[in-house]
Amino acid sequence: MFCKTCGKEMNENQAICLGCGCPAGSGEAFCANCGKPLSPGAAVCMGCGFAANYGAAKAAKNDSDSWCPPDKDKTTAILLAFFLGGFGVHNFYLGESKKGVLRLLTCWFGLGGILALIDFIKMLIGSYEVDYEKAV
Repeated sequence: MFCKTCGKEMNENQAICLGCGCPAGSGEAFCANCGKPLSPGAAVCMGCGFAANYGAAKAAKNDSDSWCPPDKDKTTAILLAFFLGGFGVHNFYLGESKKGVLRLLTCWFGLGGILALIDFIKMLIGSYEVDYEKAV
């Protein structure tokens, strides 16, 4: 993990950067994944492809589909949630691999279908959120 303000390497457990004193996760000058400089307002790092500022891409879309990442198809995600959501396939498609694995495990206990229905409804009304900080 790298400081998004100064680009220095940080420990995963640090609350603030020891180099500049800024809180972890604040700033937009450097990529948190690889530490390379970012263009102002960039949605992704050109060095590693990490979603550097998903909030900028989300605000740029400015519609009810802002939950869907710019490189993914909304209709595909909704159909995956409806038909295969109990197995977490839509989570893997949207890049939420940890959540997908948890959904795959919960499908054996009968919870996967209920959680998939909730995700499906959230996607339809536009309130579903993808958290890339916790995704990988």
